[in-house]
Amino acid sequence: MKKQKPIIGILGGMGPQASVHLVKLLVVLSVKEFGAKDCQDFPEIILVSTPHPDFISNKKNSKIVAKRLCERIKKMEDMSVSLFALACNTAHILLDEFKSVSKATFVSMIDEIIKQLRSKRINKVGLLASPTTFKSGLFQKAFRPERSVWPERWVYY
Repeated sequence: MKKQKPIIGILGGMGPQASVHLVKLLVVLSVKEFGAKDCQDFPEIILVSTPHPDFISNKKNSKIVAKRLCERIKKMEDMSVSLFALACNTAHILLDEFKSVSKATFVSMIDEIIKQLRSKRINKVGLLASPTTFKSGLFQKAFRPERSVWPERWVYY
């Protein structure tokens, strides 16, 4: 019996360009890493890209956006989504809230970046991000030495 592929849900809308880029990356990786050739070889991807108030430069809108996106997560779970991804760095500010309304797995871009940096033993990192992402400390917290697999101090510019 063939194992059913997970259905991937992408929460987009914080910039539709990032959502499109993530879908494109998933398609390219499906070919490169899993040998996808025909339509049935690719994962099912459900993209929800909803317009909402800007919470990247105006944190006051975070509660409104979180509520809307949590509603979308529940709808996507009704469609059997088993794995979620956020197409926006800044949206990771709301990740704990998203996880609290879902049984599905959420892939954190930030955690995946940290894994790659550690595997390559990179300890100097430049961060190009929105002011909200930078001020939130999302990456800085992830780079804390106590989360590191070796004793070197992380340096960020």
